[in-house]
Amino acid sequence: QAVPEKPKITNVSDKKLTENIETHKKENEKQIVSEKLKTTNVSDKKLTENIETHKKKNEKQIVPEKTKTINLSDEKLKANIEGYKKDNQKQTVHKKPKIIKVSNKTLEENLPSARKRLETRSQMIKKRFDHPTQMTVDELRQETDKFKKEINLSEFAASYGYALDTSESYKSVVVMRHETYGKINIEKNSNSHYLYYSYREDRGGSIIDFVKNHQNKTSYDEEIRRELRHWTGNHKPFVSSQSYKKEISTPEKSGNDRTQKLEDHAQMLKAFKKCTPVNSHSYLENERQIDKEILSSRRFKGCIYRDQRNNAIFPHVDQHHQVTAFEKRNVDWKQNSKGKKGLWVSKEHPSDKELSIFESPIDALSHYELKGKDQDHTRYVAFGGRMSEKQLELIKSAICKLPEGATVTIATDNDTSGKLYYQQIKHLVPDTYTLKKEIPLTPGRDWNEELKQHKKEIQALKTKLKTLKPASYNDYLEDRCFISYQTIQDDRFKNCILAAQKKDPLFPQADENAHPVFPQR
Repeated sequence: QAVPEKPKITNVSDKKLTENIETHKKENEKQIVSEKLKTTNVSDKKLTENIETHKKKNEKQIVPEKTKTINLSDEKLKANIEGYKKDNQKQTVHKKPKIIKVSNKTLEENLPSARKRLETRSQMIKKRFDHPTQMTVDELRQETDKFKKEINLSEFAASYGYALDTSESYKSVVVMRHETYGKINIEKNSNSHYLYYSYREDRGGSIIDFVKNHQNKTSYDEEIRRELRHWTGNHKPFVSSQSYKKEISTPEKSGNDRTQKLEDHAQMLKAFKKCTPVNSHSYLENERQIDKEILSSRRFKGCIYRDQRNNAIFPHVDQHHQVTAFEKRNVDWKQNSKGKKGLWVSKEHPSDKELSIFESPIDALSHYELKGKDQDHTRYVAFGGRMSEKQLELIKSAICKLPEGATVTIATDNDTSGKLYYQQIKHLVPDTYTLKKEIPLTPGRDWNEELKQHKKEIQALKTKLKTLKPASYNDYLEDRCFISYQTIQDDRFKNCILAAQKKDPLFPQADENAHPVFPQR
């Protein structure tokens, strides 16, 4: 056992002693002595004696008694140490855990779920600590605004497999198509934010909505931000410059909406007055393969214009046939004028008994060439894609102009957006009218694409028939015209077949002295 150290004795100076003497005198004077005892004057000599005795008493009180040292033998110490160790072992040793025996089959069943839990846990830890968000709310807002402005949504969509449709894209709107997601429009708003709209899914928004919709996410999380950050730096993913549009024009901001609308309408009318009606157009005839006769027909004469830059102009009108806007079309170029979209309409005649509704004026002209030449009692209207409430009212008004019992044909494209337009329009047809649906035969096509394919097949047939000799005209009649072999062999029809061969536009003209030869079977 450790022996405590002796307390230190402090030496008191003479000055301190004299001070103590003075205070001791005062305390003695103040003490209340009992009535039996009388206060006595103590001499200086007596006081000094008292001080000495007081010191000796203090020394005796301060010095404690010396602790007794116990002498223990080595054997006794070892025995005490062993006993101390055993006591500690008893305290630390617990009961052994029970061992549960599990079969190999149970372990194999539990392994996949255990691994899945570990992977999920590791992914959560990675998400939490890989790129921790240490940004304030204002910094996140600024970064989000940067994503919407600086990332070209056309280029970003191309990285998702979208292809640029140059035939329908123009300066302020980009049209792209995907095998799974269909057609989308990309444009900029007045804040220079890129926006998109999906016709198949009937939804859209900014680049953040684009990622969320294509990755089936409900929230704007750190993973989306991490993906978009790669597109703002200098080392963004490579996308071919031919698969997207580099620049999309931004509409100008307007202070007063009503004043701006009036100015836009005035500018539109001023531009339209410079356009002239035409009966032919190189773009429509060569690129769209529409016959010149149709453009100058009684039904469409005066419905197509040309501007100073040789663009095909299709005016939109309201219920009073006043021009409200117009569409511009040319090779790889498409644009809508300022103003409100109405309906492009053909000529109306009192004998009309049918109304055909299309997505675009070019589709209406193509349909007329394919199927409408012999139906001269049909009016044609087109709404120019993505209808507004005002356009739906104009379509209903156009239907009601027809007599009761007339036929209303909805001839939209054979795609998802065409089906949506059909659902919107069919509710406008009253019960007293006959509703008819007509779409292109090939899925995904519009009427102009159907017309081009039809003319391509006719041209291929003409090329093939040119290789036939005039003497094999009977084979042509049997294989292509489905005339029986017995009829062709009949002598009564030889002169008729010869006359038909001379006038048939799908068969090369034969010499006057040539006669068809009928092979023996």
